[in-house]
This record gives sequence, C-alpha cells and structure tokens, in this order.
Amino acid sequence: MHPDVPWLTRQAVEILEDWLKPGYVGLEWGSG
Repeated sequence: MHPDVPWLTRQAVEILEDWLKPGYVGLEWGSG
C-alpha cells in the first residue's frame, strides 16, 4: 500500500522468503 515506505525492510523480506515454506500456516492476531 505504501511502496515508498514499506514496514518490512528488503533484508527482512529476503530472510522470511528463505525461512517460510509454502506449507506453513500463519495466524494474524490483533485489533488492526
């Protein structure tokens, strides 16, 4: 939504891409 001000750095995205696998399940918790 804000490509000029991402909330994750490029390095964080690369780490997550390496770490997370297609079969993983995620849960988002919060009021947002």
